[in-house]
Amino acid sequence: MKRRILSLKRAKRLMLYFFVTLIMLFFLFPFYWILITSIQPKGQLYLPTPNFIPRNITIDNQEILLLIILLVFLAEERLI
Repeated sequence: MKRRILSLKRAKRLMLYFFVTLIMLFFLFPFYWILITSIQPKGQLYLPTPNFIPRNITIDNQEILLLIILLVFLAEERLI
């Protein structure tokens, strides 16, 4: 009887971990997608089938973003 109770507890715990993992994947996937699309070349972004693992990695998009941040920072410094 005790063994059965332990196996039920273990099954409930496994189900809980399974659903928590699914929920985590559901909420973390948008962040993963943002990261993946930021390192893909622009030509691969508009393909009919999505690439979940990019073949060609580029940091051109991050360079543009960092340049914009730098320009905004310098503009704020000049205004102060």
